[in-house]
Amino acid sequence: MCLTKKESVAYFLGGLGIVSMLSVVLLRFEDIPVGATEGHWLWIGRAFISLSISLVLIALLLSPPIKVDKLGSLFSWILILLSSIEAVWGLLQLAGCAMPGNLLFTLTGTFNNPGPYSGYVAVGYMLCFNEWLGLKEKGRRTPVYFVVEIVLVLLLCVLIAAMSRAAWLAVVVSSVWLCFVRYSWHRRLSHYLHENKWKVISGGVMLLSVCVGLLCILGFVIKGNSALGRLFIWKLCIQAIAGQPLTGYGDGSFMHVCGVLQEKHFASGDYEAWEEYVAGIPEYAFNDYLQIAVEKGLLVLILFLAIICLAWYRAYRRKKYGFCAVLMSLSVFAFFSYPLQIPVLQVTFYAIIGMCFWEDILRSRFWLVLIVLFLGGTGWAICTDNSYSAYVNWKKDSRWYYNGKYEIAEEKYVRLYPLLKGNHNFLYEYGHILYELGKYEQSVDIVEEALELCNTQVVWYLQGMNYWKLNRYEEAEKCLIRSRNVLPIRIYSYYVLTKFYADPVCFQPEKMKENARIVLTKEPKVMSKAIEDMREKVRALLEERERAVK
Repeated sequence: MCLTKKESVAYFLGGLGIVSMLSVVLLRFEDIPVGATEGHWLWIGRAFISLSISLVLIALLLSPPIKVDKLGSLFSWILILLSSIEAVWGLLQLAGCAMPGNLLFTLTGTFNNPGPYSGYVAVGYMLCFNEWLGLKEKGRRTPVYFVVEIVLVLLLCVLIAAMSRAAWLAVVVSSVWLCFVRYSWHRRLSHYLHENKWKVISGGVMLLSVCVGLLCILGFVIKGNSALGRLFIWKLCIQAIAGQPLTGYGDGSFMHVCGVLQEKHFASGDYEAWEEYVAGIPEYAFNDYLQIAVEKGLLVLILFLAIICLAWYRAYRRKKYGFCAVLMSLSVFAFFSYPLQIPVLQVTFYAIIGMCFWEDILRSRFWLVLIVLFLGGTGWAICTDNSYSAYVNWKKDSRWYYNGKYEIAEEKYVRLYPLLKGNHNFLYEYGHILYELGKYEQSVDIVEEALELCNTQVVWYLQGMNYWKLNRYEEAEKCLIRSRNVLPIRIYSYYVLTKFYADPVCFQPEKMKENARIVLTKEPKVMSKAIEDMREKVRALLEERERAVK
């Protein structure tokens, strides 16, 4: 069916708006610190404004504005194209022809970590798999069919290479469900169950046992410490939710809340040895549902889950099985990873939910106007409140910090402080600059602000050193002990405490010997030259103290 001129323009505008929003995945912002997301959010804000303008123009051109099937197909193909580009980029990284986003990993695409990268590729895979099943049902081997088949294999290869168990599980669950629906397996199973009840039950039990066994293999044989680390973080999350279940602790509070709970857990001494080994800095919950509950409370989590379920139901009722499968895939992935903490995946997730409701939106001009106002207002708020330029300046000015030019660095950081005082990494660097310049009182105030945002070992260590230099020994000891309790596997904390208790002003021989013993005997997570040097220095310190006593 040929499109009229107005329809062609309308679909072009729709595609342009969708591309402007989803193409954020292809962008990398090298001029801001690694891990900062301000560049992505600035692009997303502008894309929201662009999309709202596109919707207004489409509404003026067409009535009804745009056909749902065609818009959904356009959205799907754009996502498939973008995920294919990511897959090709990943293969180039594996071949050594392109640099990964993080030098610690071989395969990341345009992301900083293979986990979120795999989640995004899984989205493209499920949409592509749905298109492939649809073309296969028609029984025609057209050029489009073979292109889709090639893309499907490409995405599958990258998924396997990325070694993300969460993405594997998400794809398997969604693919099985999609086949059940597409091939009416559920009807056949229901008919077979009616005639062979006990065979189906016994077969189901066996299949469930195999699935549980495979999950155990995926979870604990492949990267077992990673799985145990997730279990430990989830344990902390449940404790946090129990403390403030309804309202949560506030946006961005996860790192501080779980850091405090981790410190208390290890300070109690009542923990398993493996917990100490797998513990790290709890930046994400590796379960977005738990993180939402910690930060925003169970009420918001219930509302969020209700929206997901309603979106899935609406798409299912309208036989939009591709969107159902993608929503299911991302929902499973979010149970073991952190897609909603990554701007690209967060926007993709919400865009898919929006596509599930698109037909309902088109039925009412009121909802369409509301969506336009929401997108435009949100985009404007993001653009006007974005601190991207401050992050650009931070990265430029941080070279003075890393090169030890602390006087120049202080001049730069004091200007950036009003804009970046909500970033704990910036506050730590600023506090460290003041410490190196001997401005310990000022450093104490800045580091105290950092501790309100996070509860990490290095920040407590810096605060302890500030108090030590100020001759406030009781406070210094408390801070250094808290630094040790956050991550007791780190031998450096015991080394610093050994030196602290060996100080003539606060000399405590028993505590010095106990911490020295731990430095010399504790099995480190990873042996290094630095640990060997610390042990040599501790031996020399003990020998010096023994000679002084004699």
